Amino acid sequence: MKESFIPKVLPPLRLPQDFEQELSEPLEILAASLLAGHMLWPEVKDERSRSLYLTLALRKIHDVLLEGDREQAQTAFTYILETYLGGWPQYTQNLVLAHFPERGKGSLAERAWEGRLAGSVFHRAFHDKISLNAAAKKVSAETISDLQAGEFSDVPKPAAGNIMKNYWTPFRSVAHFWAATDLFVIPPPTDGIIRFDKAEPTPALAGKARSGWRGIMKVAHCFLEQSAHVKRYKTHRPLLDPEIAFRVIFTE
Repeated sequence: MKESFIPKVLPPLRLPQDFEQELSEPLEILAASLLAGHMLWPEVKDERSRSLYLTLALRKIHDVLLEGDREQAQTAFTYILETYLGGWPQYTQNLVLAHFPERGKGSLAERAWEGRLAGSVFHRAFHDKISLNAAAKKVSAETISDLQAGEFSDVPKPAAGNIMKNYWTPFRSVAHFWAATDLFVIPPPTDGIIRFDKAEPTPALAGKARSGWRGIMKVAHCFLEQSAHVKRYKTHRPLLDPEIAFRVIFTE
């Protein structure tokens, strides 16, 4: 692949080693929101959207912290701001702009739907051992059928070529994560954020996966590892390019 066509995607999300274990609610929201931000806007150019989304999550975290000791809450919140956003000035500036439409263009629902389409293409290609283009055709037919049945609204009816160009290409680095979300029940967004920390495995994963964002992460990493053995028809490269495939890494 020519360098000019390689998407500028995000590097792995690095989280403290302590985040592997259960955390307090504010930190669970933080970790889940950092993951969601990377999944919703996986390209480097979308830093502004990720920053605004994280600001919404931080506002929720602040509210939760204030349910306890207020002095400790401010200390903890300041530390989180300085570590993950840059501090109070950036937070207060973002608060004015931190809003996404509830529906339609630019909404979280639209971004999640686009990510799910990419996840569906990955899952079809991986499960059925078919080319990405063939998978996109299947996903297109299934999606249009769902739209006609009225399961979605305010979304376009994507043709296979449109799926590959507009959904697979920008989301392919995180397609395995979106595929993983199909195996979890995720509550509707609250306070403007997607609550991956509240995700619960479907019956198909009962007893096999953890709840919350860690469960989604583990399944996604398994998809990435297993799909390394599925080669593309023309290039014979892995289904997911290991050079750009997104991961979560825990560091000391």
